[in-house]
Amino acid sequence: MKEFTGGARINFFNATWPFAKLRLEENGLTLNVVMKGTFNFPRARISAIRKRGIIPFFSDGIQIEHDIDEYPDWIVFWCLGKRDKILEELKRDEYPLDQ
Repeated sequence: MKEFTGGARINFFNATWPFAKLRLEENGLTLNVVMKGTFNFPRARISAIRKRGIIPFFSDGIQIEHDIDEYPDWIVFWCLGKRDKILEELKRDEYPLDQ
């Protein structure tokens, strides 16, 4: 299991660093966002993981696309300069990346 600290955008709600944590686990991803809760993404429910952001370090992020009806459509984890490391880990674990 790997864990990264950052921020998150959940639809129109924004949590800045360090109020979100993303855990990469064998069977899926877990995103914990202060004041929003915990979002568990089983591997089979993740349709794509996309790069988001245009300003290096300040807006490096990954969007988690999923098919979980109870969760908001727009979920982004802001990585703060660690996006490439997270994407490497996800690629190694064969997650569906759309870069």
